[in-house]
Amino acid sequence: MGRFALCMLVWFCCLACCLPVRANRSQVPAGDFPLFAGQDEERQDEERRTVRIGLLEPYGFFHSRDNALRGYMPALFEGMGQLAGWKVEWVSVSLDRLSAALTRGEIDLACGVIWTPERASMYQYSSIRAGMYATTLRVPEKSPVHYRDFSEFNGLRIGFFEGSHNVRIFERQAKLHGFTYTPVLYRQAESLQRDFRSGKIDAYVDGSLFGEGKVVAVFDMRPFYFVSAPGDTRFMPRINAMLSNLQILTPQQTVANFANQYVDVCKNMKLALNREEEAWLAGHPKLRVAVSEHEESTTRRKYDYFLLRFVERLAKSAGIGLEYVPAPDYDACLTLLREGKADMATNVFPSRHFQEKFGVDSGLPYYSPVIELAAREKVEPGSGLRVGVTKEMRSVREAYSFIYPKDQIQVFDSILACRAALARGEIDAYIPFYPGVPHSKNRAGGVSYQSTQALYPMALGFSRQLPAAARSIFSKAIAGFSTAEVESLLLEVAPLDGLPLLTYLLEQYYGIILLAGGALFLGWAYSARREVLRLRRVAYTDSVTGGGNLSCFLQKAGEALRERRPCYIVSVNIRQLGQINQLYGYERGDGAIRACYAALTSCGGEQDLAAHSGRGRFLCLWHCDADAEVETRLKSVFGKFAAFGDELGHIVILSVGIVRVTPELGDDVPRLVEAAETAKNSLGDVTYKSHYAYYSPEIEQERLLISHIENRMEAALEKGEFQVYVQPQVELASGRISGGEALVRWRTAAGNVVAPSSFIPIFEKNGFVQALDLYMLEQVCGWLRKRLDAGGKIAPVSINQSRSLFLSQRYCDRFLAVLDRYALPRPLVTVEITESMADCDMELLLGNLRLLKKNDIRIALDDFGKGYSSLSTLLDFPIDVIKLDKDFLNNERYESLLTPLLLMSRNLGLKVLCEGIETREQYERLRNMGCGYGQGFFMARPMPLREYEEFLEKGRVVVE
Repeated sequence: MGRFALCMLVWFCCLACCLPVRANRSQVPAGDFPLFAGQDEERQDEERRTVRIGLLEPYGFFHSRDNALRGYMPALFEGMGQLAGWKVEWVSVSLDRLSAALTRGEIDLACGVIWTPERASMYQYSSIRAGMYATTLRVPEKSPVHYRDFSEFNGLRIGFFEGSHNVRIFERQAKLHGFTYTPVLYRQAESLQRDFRSGKIDAYVDGSLFGEGKVVAVFDMRPFYFVSAPGDTRFMPRINAMLSNLQILTPQQTVANFANQYVDVCKNMKLALNREEEAWLAGHPKLRVAVSEHEESTTRRKYDYFLLRFVERLAKSAGIGLEYVPAPDYDACLTLLREGKADMATNVFPSRHFQEKFGVDSGLPYYSPVIELAAREKVEPGSGLRVGVTKEMRSVREAYSFIYPKDQIQVFDSILACRAALARGEIDAYIPFYPGVPHSKNRAGGVSYQSTQALYPMALGFSRQLPAAARSIFSKAIAGFSTAEVESLLLEVAPLDGLPLLTYLLEQYYGIILLAGGALFLGWAYSARREVLRLRRVAYTDSVTGGGNLSCFLQKAGEALRERRPCYIVSVNIRQLGQINQLYGYERGDGAIRACYAALTSCGGEQDLAAHSGRGRFLCLWHCDADAEVETRLKSVFGKFAAFGDELGHIVILSVGIVRVTPELGDDVPRLVEAAETAKNSLGDVTYKSHYAYYSPEIEQERLLISHIENRMEAALEKGEFQVYVQPQVELASGRISGGEALVRWRTAAGNVVAPSSFIPIFEKNGFVQALDLYMLEQVCGWLRKRLDAGGKIAPVSINQSRSLFLSQRYCDRFLAVLDRYALPRPLVTVEITESMADCDMELLLGNLRLLKKNDIRIALDDFGKGYSSLSTLLDFPIDVIKLDKDFLNNERYESLLTPLLLMSRNLGLKVLCEGIETREQYERLRNMGCGYGQGFFMARPMPLREYEEFLEKGRVVVE
């Protein structure tokens, strides 16, 4: 009877909570996902709600036994369809018919298409990748084949899909690793699946990390996208908006969990063990787990909380025993790992910086919840907040600081101490509990909770003395643990706090609690409901301007666009807000935000919208009939905001992106916002005046290309697609080869060559150029070592190094360590720098240059004469060689400077090399003027290392 009463009480309380929310629906935007505006069912007809999806069977999923679709892409479409209000209908189609099916309207969308320049004209691609293909070899779960044991691949009968690119990839891998196999081709997934289960084939190759059996090899990774018909404005804008919302715009926990579950392709994998891992497990190992006794998730029994229970389940699935090693706190756990007194810890932040700082290793992230803040009023993370955390949250605060480095972290002994510090005004907010762990979110002491953009990717921590096989086994076990399983376990062992605590008490003492606490619980439920409504209202107000925020704009703009009036979406950004905050304080920075907001609202009409979306960024919807009206408004905004700059005594600049709302672009607000952001980002680094740009399809195509390159770059580096080319440098008087400049060329796995001008500027902007420059240094040094060992002819090689590398105090140590590892004579490598480096930290730059010079490394100043050339650069930088830009050969005014420049260089003891020599006449003129060295197509073009070796053997250039 007591159990029945408990169920009735819970049912009644839920009803009490739900009814008032429905009654107040008009007060707040409908739905849990306010970014998806305009999805009310009464406004949609059946045709719009039914979306036909092209079923590309060979791409990453199978029909299950009950003829239901399962796998990554079906789950992705079904989940996104629920958010968009779509009914998904699957239509089988082959890849060779896909383009025609989309054009004819037989299907609306498909997913799983790799981007290529040829296909770019056939399809409209999503702006964000949908996932990653991985060419995988799978065998039955009971197969004795080990992971990447290529000798065991010999003689396997392997299934492939006809026409799949995986056939060619696997052929190359077989030649590379020296094994043979029998290919069996299939047209349908059901046939391959049936033969795999019956044993007619021993394995199959697929383009997904999901599927039947266990993975014994992963050969290739590349991104895939959603596609629709060219010019589609009905479906692809919605797909782009949902992907943007899931991954960028909405930091809510529900959205983050959805993204984890459907977009994380590294989950639900079954990976085979290799021989070393199998041998280690055969010894029935038992690992020591460092456990903090200061753990704040108080539970029903000792050591019964989510993090530890997760490790226990992983260990059990792998057949590994555990024993607990108590430590007074989390830092002590890390110390035990570093000293080898424990083998693993339950959670660390898996960054290289964290590992180096604490001397531990990490495994794969197994859960990535949102980090939340507790504060008395709405705060803006990243704005220099004083944020309190407990000692136990060492990893959490590292993850938070990784996203918000400007916020000031203060460490306290407990959450109670954090609350007290907040009450005294010593901090602005604190992290109230471990991310993802369920807690009640009442407003005790007037504190409310808000999500941030920071995730905490939890990972296991390992001692560096632990065998590599053990770490690998746990990583493989994590890959097979779904996000849904993680969350189920998390709820199962949730701490006794708030509603979980109440449920637990009701379960144990329902007879007493039911009578004594029923009324109190109803009061709590009513209060909680009112708090939810209040927080929703707060969630749509910007704390700085007092006007609408991003969520408010997206909701109201969706309503405005339904009126079908001519309008524009405008994205505005204050360029120097960070400088203003640093120089004048955050109060003046907030003043700049309010001044810009006032300027934007003053030039609009009653039906126009303006909102501060955070960090000095604004969104506007202006009802204008033509571009000229928009530009008139912008001139007014620029003038009013410049007046604030004059008052402040600091230049203030706005960057603005504009998109005309047209039927072709549709009325999807997030998609239009993204287009305006794309236009704004195309403006570059102009820093002396406010400026604007309109969105165009060409800008979108360029952005898609950038996204494609960024998605490929890391895998390309790992697979050796970046190749070293060398352009010879020649002594002009004799024609003798004096050296060469190392240049990078990107040759993809398909044999296509990507021009450096297409990817180097992107890498310089996103920071990947550092990894590429160090990779090139390794390749050049390795080649020089082989030439020395073989007794071949050799000449110094100059290598470009990015300015960002020189901003690291450890750069010289890393550079010299590479040369020492290959035991190279220091004069064989010349470092090339550019004058633009003078704009960075001169003290740090000069310190690094002088240290290189002290260690006999020659330094060349590249592109002299291009940009802000100055004689002081020649005096300040400890250089050995001046490389003149080719403009000295193509510009009469520049050429008049050559003779005095050559004379001055000789007086300073500097060598001069002129780039871009393309004609015999230029070669002769430079030689007669006394220029010592040259480089250009006239003597030799950049060439692969093998050709350069042949060139070196000749010893000199024959000038004809």
